[in-house]
Amino acid sequence: MAKDVSTRQLGALLRGHRIAAGLSQEELAERAGLSRRAMSDLERGARRAPYPATLRRLTKALNLSTTARAELLASARSLEAVSAPAISGMQQQPEHNLPAQATPLIGRQPQLEAARIRLLRADTRLVTLTGAGGCGKTRLGLQIALDVISQFPDGVFLVSLAPVSDPNLVAAAIAQVLGLRESGGGASIRQVVSGYLRERRMLLLIDNFEQVIAAASDIGELLALCPHIKVLVTSRAPLQIYGEWEVAVPPLATPEPRAELPPDEVAQYDAVRLFVERARAVDAHFALTRENTPAIVEICHHLDGLPLAVELAAARLRVLSPQEILERLTDRFALLVDGPRDRPARHQTLRNAIAWSYELLNEHQREQFRSLSVFRGGWALEAAEAVCGPDADVLDGLGWLVKWNLVRHTPVQGRRSRYTMLETILEYARGQLAANDEEHAVRAQHAAFFLDLAERAEPELRGRNQSAWLDRLEVEIDNLRIALEWLTSRGDAESALRLCAALAWFWGIRGYWTEGRIWLQRALQGTGGGPLDRTRVRMRALQGAGWLAHVQNDGNTARGLLEECLSIARQIEDQRAVAWTLHLLGRVTYFEGDFGGATALAQDAFELARALEDEWVIGWCLHLLARAAHMRGDYATARMLYTESLSVRQQYGDRDGSAMVFLLMGMLSFHDQKYVEAREFFARGLLMAHELHYGWVEANALATYASVAAATGQSERAARLGAAAERWASVLAVTLVPDYRIELDRALGRARADLGEVAYATAWSIGSMMSTDQAVAYALDSSEVQDKSMHGPLSSREQEVALLVARGMTNRQLADVLVISTRTADHHVAHILAKLGLATRAQIAGWVERMGMAQ
Repeated sequence: MAKDVSTRQLGALLRGHRIAAGLSQEELAERAGLSRRAMSDLERGARRAPYPATLRRLTKALNLSTTARAELLASARSLEAVSAPAISGMQQQPEHNLPAQATPLIGRQPQLEAARIRLLRADTRLVTLTGAGGCGKTRLGLQIALDVISQFPDGVFLVSLAPVSDPNLVAAAIAQVLGLRESGGGASIRQVVSGYLRERRMLLLIDNFEQVIAAASDIGELLALCPHIKVLVTSRAPLQIYGEWEVAVPPLATPEPRAELPPDEVAQYDAVRLFVERARAVDAHFALTRENTPAIVEICHHLDGLPLAVELAAARLRVLSPQEILERLTDRFALLVDGPRDRPARHQTLRNAIAWSYELLNEHQREQFRSLSVFRGGWALEAAEAVCGPDADVLDGLGWLVKWNLVRHTPVQGRRSRYTMLETILEYARGQLAANDEEHAVRAQHAAFFLDLAERAEPELRGRNQSAWLDRLEVEIDNLRIALEWLTSRGDAESALRLCAALAWFWGIRGYWTEGRIWLQRALQGTGGGPLDRTRVRMRALQGAGWLAHVQNDGNTARGLLEECLSIARQIEDQRAVAWTLHLLGRVTYFEGDFGGATALAQDAFELARALEDEWVIGWCLHLLARAAHMRGDYATARMLYTESLSVRQQYGDRDGSAMVFLLMGMLSFHDQKYVEAREFFARGLLMAHELHYGWVEANALATYASVAAATGQSERAARLGAAAERWASVLAVTLVPDYRIELDRALGRARADLGEVAYATAWSIGSMMSTDQAVAYALDSSEVQDKSMHGPLSSREQEVALLVARGMTNRQLADVLVISTRTADHHVAHILAKLGLATRAQIAGWVERMGMAQ
């Protein structure tokens, strides 16, 4: 009862002084830096004793006399003595205990805003900032707390758990910060803390919760007992209690080292801004220049944009230049030491920051963490299970490593989830793997898994699942390289040959020609004259090496490799290998200009493949036979054989071969001056090749598009597409198909003469700077194309759609042929009808006939 009288007395005093000053509750609250609710609670006597600092702000806002001020403070002291009998020795607390920040916060605006807005919502009680060690969670938490002080009338208090390792001591750490102690009344420290906070509107910033994560339920209980407090936590793992809102704190943004951006653009990236800011603490005149920018970008990228690592690197400018720092980052843990002495020990070296998280894992989790360091470029769950062993609960272990921000989980829509580690964390894990003498066994398991993956993928690269398996191998390209490196360095010649042979077709389609040839050469050199000299595995590797040499137009090398392959195939009586190798030798012969010799080899291969009922080889043999007829000028035979090859391939699901045939059929139409039909074929081939990322076919397709553009009066377009084709052929170190090359040269000569040197050079420059995606989109964009052979209001794309409608295709069939959505096909047909003023699809067919498009 005494308590009620005291709170009412204090409230009455405040209300009387406010009325005398002529202020409303809202006006006084604003002057004193309080919320309207807090002011109302004080005047109604609904609050416990306010902090002395709060009373001082109120007396100042009310402009009280010395006597009135003393009376108000005396009432507050009396209230404090009555309202807290169970708490002895309660100290007067300031409004906050947050340390002043010596440096500004760099970046973090999205996380700062997200956390601040979420924290101030009425329905939010707990916000947790999570991230890897050294990512800047504490600094961000302090900034958030400083920004919201005015919203918590009873104060904002930092509770650092860095020295606390026992979850049972979390309440004691909070009590210490608040100046609370257990009394003789028998209340536990948890009860004392909750009793003190029950009626207060306060924010607790609890830092470094990860090593006492078992105390998460205590925070949940505290929030339940104290309905007006809020908690902001920093932790390497979420608390995972009801009502928690997690805000992930990622590394700072860094530019790609190969971007070659000027200093003013590089300075916009937060990691670079942090480096420069900390560098100026060492050298006040430090600035980004064209000379030091590349090294600083490499440093920030190499350090994953981790603020702690970037700060430690910048501190080394006392004795090293940026380039020297970069050169020494091969051993980043030795270089990045000696952080500020007023920082926690775990933040004084990069190694300590990561070791802090590592030590919080149990032994099973540490073993998985070490094993996962063998991966490069990430991994899927299946790969982790193979590497970590059948007895490990890998999914559970990954869950913990993700929770502790040592591993990142990246869900990919429609594909397997990927897991990665920051390179800095990965390097620490590799060190631990070596220190525990586990590297040999784990790398052997890694290589075995990726050998199995490649051999499972190989037959799929020739069928309907081709695109998905190509993408899967592409994602794992770094892991495949590591596996090859391990097998060749250990002298496991047979496994190295098997892996190379399995990857040859992937290397060929995705443009890894030079790299594939290097790996194959290394593997083959390890078996020449040995026990594997005349075996199936060496034969298959020779076949792959010959194919890649042929793609790069290295005919002499290709012939030598393939002739040795053919000799082994015949010796071991592998008829399928004989057929495929004869076909490859036919291709080499064809590109040497011997069309008769190519025809003979292709015919031999075809007869053998037909006896074996091998559709894949049959499709390729028909392709080569057609190609030879094409070059001899026998277009009727070529068209028949192309059509037959395409039919076989479409039944089999061979998309890379089909893409080539579409281009070749388009060239036949081009020679007949059927330019709309030619573009239709080119579009289908280009889209298939682009879907597969088949760079060689993409480059050739762009060349064919340039030829059509020149033939239809689109000189600027021809120059741009020609430049794009030339550039990508150069980047991939391949040559264009000979007749495509001839037509492209004619097209470019026509475009140069039509445009003049200046306009031609401008168009060429634009085309040569296009990415593959941009060049393909430009080629397929018909909005700029106006055929001289066509008249009327339709764009070239709409003309193509009209032609297909005239051939009786439904909109769904249109979508399949043009590789567009059914909705887009609907849209095209509707526009055609509207533009032509027609009502039916039959009328479109009539219009096509009248325009001469049907021929």
